[in-house]
Amino acid sequence: MNEVRFVGDTTLARRTAWVVTAAGCVPLLLAGIAVMAWQLAQTNDWQTGMRSFHTGDPFPWFWVVPSVALSAWLTVPAIRAWRRVRGLVAHDRSRSSA
Repeated sequence: MNEVRFVGDTTLARRTAWVVTAAGCVPLLLAGIAVMAWQLAQTNDWQTGMRSFHTGDPFPWFWVVPSVALSAWLTVPAIRAWRRVRGLVAHDRSRSSA
């Protein structure tokens, strides 16, 4: 009765872990794009254009800080999801070898 019982589908758990991991990577990608666009505007002396940064614009903290915070927050569920996958796989292996 002291034994922990794992119940779940390994394939579904792995798919969920990948989705949560990807969801944590997307904000970092968006922050990277914003930083690169800002840097290009500064180095190439862009003065015109409605949809981009311009020379002298402040650093895009309004994109970077929330994106990094969201990615850090999503790291915890991703770690939990991958631990669950590892636990399910170990449980399946122990059942098949017994």
